[in-house]
Amino acid sequence: MSEWEHLEKDLPAEIEESLTIFRNVLGRLVRLIDESIAGAIGHPAGPRRLAESLVSRPSTQRVLVPMLQALGSSSHTIATLSEKPGLQTRDCFSVSRSVIELAVNICYILASGEEAAERAERHAKQKLFRDLDRKSTIGGQTIRLKFGGQGNLEMPSHISEMISEFTSRSGRELSWTGLSIDARCEEIGRKLGEQVLTLLHWARFAIYRHSSEVLHGTLFGALFFLGLTDPNGTPTSASDWLARIAQQNLMILMSADLAIIAVLRAVASSLDVPHLAVSANNLMGELRAAPWFSPNVNHQK
Repeated sequence: MSEWEHLEKDLPAEIEESLTIFRNVLGRLVRLIDESIAGAIGHPAGPRRLAESLVSRPSTQRVLVPMLQALGSSSHTIATLSEKPGLQTRDCFSVSRSVIELAVNICYILASGEEAAERAERHAKQKLFRDLDRKSTIGGQTIRLKFGGQGNLEMPSHISEMISEFTSRSGRELSWTGLSIDARCEEIGRKLGEQVLTLLHWARFAIYRHSSEVLHGTLFGALFFLGLTDPNGTPTSASDWLARIAQQNLMILMSADLAIIAVLRAVASSLDVPHLAVSANNLMGELRAAPWFSPNVNHQK
């Protein structure tokens, strides 16, 4: 038995049990996402009502399927990397950031309707064309990557219009929406209700700040993961350090769980598939019953 495996056996029982619950719930939520994808493409394995509701929202259908697939894929990655707490937990912060962004964007498109879906499509199309010929200049050095396939790359007029739409007056490329993530969440709350907003808000609050530091490779991000920014002091033993990593793991898993539950509720209410909300609510109940949420559990150690 390795030293790391020995330390895992020293994890507090309530943390170990909560990790198991959070991972299991995430796995079942991913299966509900798969069911939603099946329904969105009209596959018999998914709810028929979902495809029927999307008939009048073709752009939403086109953007929803790949975005749900990305959400499920990254959530599965988190579940896999979180099988045991360890050094790989640091990388889960970056993946969870993607999960939160995807969840917010999916809910925003469902809340805003075809106009937002169409804008997302236009942004994707113009960005695809930009990728065919791009360059970077830093410190007098220029790197250029240009499509070398056969045929002339004449820009269609409609693509040129899309590129103009997503280019600022100064020539800077713009994002697919001019709203910050918080502003998108506010709009989601107005259209889909407080329940969806609360889930996204908590998911964002739980990991967004620290995932940004980890993702951008800052010193604070490195120190945070090592437990060196904790106001209670630095870990005093290897077991203490692993327990703190396990706490981070729990936050990451909880964030992903809440984000997907928000998406399922949004799909259920926007596309008239109520059983998805029922299933999501049942899994939310399992999360709440985890020992980690007991007031007697010390979340610092």
